[in-house]
Amino acid sequence: MDLFARRELNQWKDILGFYFGRALSRPLVPPEHVYFNLTNRCNLRCKMCDIPDISSRLEQELSVEELKNIIDQIKDLGARHIIFSGGEPFLKEGLSELVAYAVRRGIEMVDIITNGTLLDEAKCEQIIKLKVNNVSFSLDGLKEKNDFIRGVGVFEKVKSNIERLNRLKSVYNTFFPTLIINCTVMGANIGDILPLVEFARDHKCSILFQPLLANNTKMYEEAKDDLWPKARDIDLLKSVWNKVLSLKPGFKETNVFTDRAILNAMPAYFKSKKVFKSFNCYEAIKRIVISYDGVLWSCFGVYGNLKNKTLKELWFCHKAKKIRESAKNCRNFCMQDCIYFPTDIIAQVSEYLKKVSSKPQDEKSEVKAGLLDRLKALEDVLRTEIKDKKVGAFGFWETYGLGRELGRLGCIRKKINSLR
Repeated sequence: MDLFARRELNQWKDILGFYFGRALSRPLVPPEHVYFNLTNRCNLRCKMCDIPDISSRLEQELSVEELKNIIDQIKDLGARHIIFSGGEPFLKEGLSELVAYAVRRGIEMVDIITNGTLLDEAKCEQIIKLKVNNVSFSLDGLKEKNDFIRGVGVFEKVKSNIERLNRLKSVYNTFFPTLIINCTVMGANIGDILPLVEFARDHKCSILFQPLLANNTKMYEEAKDDLWPKARDIDLLKSVWNKVLSLKPGFKETNVFTDRAILNAMPAYFKSKKVFKSFNCYEAIKRIVISYDGVLWSCFGVYGNLKNKTLKELWFCHKAKKIRESAKNCRNFCMQDCIYFPTDIIAQVSEYLKKVSSKPQDEKSEVKAGLLDRLKALEDVLRTEIKDKKVGAFGFWETYGLGRELGRLGCIRKKINSLR
């Protein structure tokens, strides 16, 4: 099994753990990724971003040694994916040292999210030599639209650095880092979505779409501003997504990463229609967010500070459980792809198995064994939880939902066993 097939298998084993961990409001597997906001300083002033209003000061930020200690804790927790972000992470002194340390500690995937304006030949070469897994560039359209949103000259700088990385990847004969374009969908750039998809494909980049938030530092706020799509923009968006999805087969080494269900639900989101029945929020299950000053936080509250407690203590503390309960009951529907997943887990697993069915027999056998092993562990946890709760007058009601989830596990087992 090659690296990408193994990563996909691990991802689906984790998805099963996330789904049933959410049902219990406690993590059953390590988080999918850790967002590490190294700084709130940024050299841009993008129209939709609130981070410059709460810019960090150097004395507030964790030192490189403190950050290394937290990387050790991330590794010990079992997380395989760190995403260094900001603010603008290339403003953080010691970024390359941190990347090298995370790779050396055996973190499987070390990514960087950047606005792409501060790179140069030396930094791009260093990214490749450090074995960065992925670099994500923030672009919200082609030159005119992107520069209206992010600042004059930004598009050309980012384009130049994407081309530079692709050239250096060819020189060093390496597939990594993979490149992604992150696009925030808003009224101002809906007309540029298709051209941006073509740009991504032509420049060997995958692309990820996330909808505008009213406030990207406070996901629960619902106030709208001039960037919010008007009715005519939302109607256009429906046809745009149909065309984007039709282009997906033309992507070879790259992809449109945003889930089809998320894309299709975005017009309703912009009309403030709640489509939460189609999705579940996995905040405090799928991801950890660490701020520049060591605060472990979620849009539902703060767990605590890593200056005072360990990552493991905070991840499993009582406050974290309350945050998971809040996420499970949330109906605000922020539609951020990092924490949402379609509710029909059986259909999602079936799609994966359909893809695997055409693979060589040894790969199918490994997928089958890996998924069944994960299912067995999850069934044991659910059965124990049901047994412990099945007491008193409310025992039936407390275990009814868990019994239903146990039934879903049985359906998934049948699907996996049918893989030949």
